Amino acid sequence: MGQGHSVGPVDPSIHWNAGRYGRVDRVPVPRRLSAAGPIDSGKSVAAQWRLPILRYHSVPHNRPETAAPRSVPIARLEEQLAFVRASGYDAVGITDALRILSDDSSRRVVALTFDDALLDFLNAFDLLGQFKAGATLYVPTAAVGVRVSRWDRGLSKLSWEQIDQISAAGVEIGSQAMSGRHLDTCSDDALLAEVRESKRELEDRLGKPITSFCYPAGLTSARVRRAVVTGGYSNACTLVPRTARPQDDVFGLPRLRVRPAVTGDRINDLLRTGGKGATLPVERIAVPAWRMARRTAVRVTRVARCMM
Repeated sequence: MGQGHSVGPVDPSIHWNAGRYGRVDRVPVPRRLSAAGPIDSGKSVAAQWRLPILRYHSVPHNRPETAAPRSVPIARLEEQLAFVRASGYDAVGITDALRILSDDSSRRVVALTFDDALLDFLNAFDLLGQFKAGATLYVPTAAVGVRVSRWDRGLSKLSWEQIDQISAAGVEIGSQAMSGRHLDTCSDDALLAEVRESKRELEDRLGKPITSFCYPAGLTSARVRRAVVTGGYSNACTLVPRTARPQDDVFGLPRLRVRPAVTGDRINDLLRTGGKGATLPVERIAVPAWRMARRTAVRVTRVARCMM
């Protein structure tokens, strides 16, 4: 959503309440950002901006005290957006945020991102219109339209018609690959299919360029990033919990997870500290251990296949 635009009204029906791909070529990946965009790693960075990129998932109607860990209830999101607006931030999608800082590194900007194209994004969509805020919605294309049950909007996905209307209203649509597979363990052919076919389908259906990518489960590698670069994207985000800075890889942007307990005033701490202390101690231990176990399992599987 560009400067001066807002999420306008959409069809009321979407509201709840109102072949082969070549190998992955080795191409250079820009390693840093500056006020003018990506730059070579050997150049100095003149402008030292900070960009909090907030990461949301489910936006249910639950009360905050009963919300699941990966959700932010609609009432809590309203508090957060009100604080962001009152504090003088421009709340926009991730590509617009980078563009704004490219023009003026002194601007106070926060990027809003929503993963998995869940059906309850419609709750957030209504609030974005009220606060004249933008956002980036990441879509795993193979899951579009999946319905878990008529009552469970927290796992069900948006339909293509709903995504089209949300996009037409100004929300940036990004790719979250096709199937949600861990891309760093895919073959080259499967990796390029996930990255390129999701982009192609989104562009064909929505009639506009898709430039932002979200690594499923935040898992990436040098090979995966090369695939995203050659796939025609301009930026990609991870799950690394901190504020983005000019020195960051434009294809490895960190994001700050927003938890259900983050009230309107407490989000100021998240924006100001850049996620320091945002990761619970148990997570700091569990996440690396889980990654090590997963990689070991992949290696064992590959060895077993070679022996067959």
